[in-house]
Amino acid sequence: MTTGPYTWIRHPLYTAMLGYGTSLALVTANWVFIVLDVAMIAGLFARVPKEEQMMIEEFGEDYKAYMQKTGRFFPK
Repeated sequence: MTTGPYTWIRHPLYTAMLGYGTSLALVTANWVFIVLDVAMIAGLFARVPKEEQMMIEEFGEDYKAYMQKTGRFFPK
């Protein structure tokens, strides 16, 4: 899929999750939510490269070209 938000970002759902988790941590100012946000960010940064490698194995050069045009979590 390369239309809609995928035109600019490879992982728009993860970007939304990062924004929601971070905003929740900031609004509540509660250390529990801050710890959860940091854990979520660490998990995503560990998971995304594996997913992208799987996509490269499946779609090859087409996905590599797509990676060059789009940002991982934020538009290029």
